[in-house]
Amino acid sequence: MQEKAEDMIAQDRGFLGTVTLYPTHLVIERSSVASHVYELLGWHNVIRTSRIQIAAVAGIDVIIPMILPPLLVVRYPGCSLLSGDHWNDAMLENVHMLSFLDHRGFDVLYRELERLVSGVRRRPAMADKADTVDPSFLRHA
Repeated sequence: MQEKAEDMIAQDRGFLGTVTLYPTHLVIERSSVASHVYELLGWHNVIRTSRIQIAAVAGIDVIIPMILPPLLVVRYPGCSLLSGDHWNDAMLENVHMLSFLDHRGFDVLYRELERLVSGVRRRPAMADKADTVDPSFLRHA
């Protein structure tokens, strides 16, 4: 399915690629020179593009190490688990490595992603008054 630029909600360019948020899904693309070099050296089999449905998202984490760029980890049933090796974890299909310096695009993307995920998990609305029991019904005459 081809995404339209008009449907895009937010986007962030990171060290290893780009993450783009759409109303129904999240696309993580690893298209930077760093990800190509990482694959060329044979350190990891890089997954070029990942598409994650918003309805499947179970959690969102940001891992912030001392020196390396932060990682956005999107958790869903069946996703890859983190190994503890920051560079290998950055290549997983559910992980996006942020840039070293500018995180403004990520801040917007993270807020919108949280809003979409919480909207999917919203509790059903309370019953209307017509559907509730009138307390006067319980009083004895």
